[in-house]
Amino acid sequence: MTIGIGVLATTETGRVNMRVPDTVILMADTMGSYEDSDSHARLHKAFLFPESEMFAVASGRVDRAGEVMSSVDKFLKRIPKGQRSFGAVMRTILEVCFGYKREKFIAHEFPKLRLPPRLFDPSRKIPPNLDARIQKRWNKYPLGCDLIIGALCNQGAILIQVWGASLDVENVTTPGIATIGIGSEAAAFWLSRRQQTFGNCPLRSAYHAYEAKIMAESSAHVNEHLDIIVATDKKFWFSTSHPSAHPYPKHPEINLENLKEMWKRYGPQDTSGLEASTHSLVT
Repeated sequence: MTIGIGVLATTETGRVNMRVPDTVILMADTMGSYEDSDSHARLHKAFLFPESEMFAVASGRVDRAGEVMSSVDKFLKRIPKGQRSFGAVMRTILEVCFGYKREKFIAHEFPKLRLPPRLFDPSRKIPPNLDARIQKRWNKYPLGCDLIIGALCNQGAILIQVWGASLDVENVTTPGIATIGIGSEAAAFWLSRRQQTFGNCPLRSAYHAYEAKIMAESSAHVNEHLDIIVATDKKFWFSTSHPSAHPYPKHPEINLENLKEMWKRYGPQDTSGLEASTHSLVT
């Protein structure tokens, strides 16, 4: 139960150096739910891995998202800086997500089939009826979370979306927008309405994402709190509406205070004044 938003942007420096896009901006609320009974208003779903220049927001099971992202971080660190291409980052995420699903599937589903929770020997032929039962369960078994992953590589900034139900890992660097969670449809609609694209400057892109998050608040499963990540290959920033002792710097422009002020200036205007003018026309 959440809203997660990712957008890409391009700084003036990136434009000059032909690194388009070069900035990752991620936002998420802090509403969390446990099955159908309980909710938590301070469940942070933003992940920062500055050493591997990778950042993410998640929806669904945050514990699983944390395990997946920690593994991606571990393997990204093994890629030499000069070999950190878009393809290398994408392959790493694909391999980690598949491997994670396989391990969880074996641990949770094999005992239900009266099988020991360990990998099959690839040289051993599986009986067709058992293979069909395993395949059916595999197709239905979810990763447990959806993810928007922003990373920096040799070519610039990239945006990758992971759909946990189908284990689809998609490149969404073009046009550079992604949304997940209960409020994702409203947020995606607004980003499209604003014609958001990775060529926009960071402040404009961040404001569009902030507007989209507010649109998603119409869902009862999205709260008013917000975590914001901004990252380039030079620096990263993090801010949150919850009091926190985190050690990360806050972006001088893309922060909650400034975005709220921009909302007053650019956001949808109040229409209550139309009531008086309409009444006078009718009477």
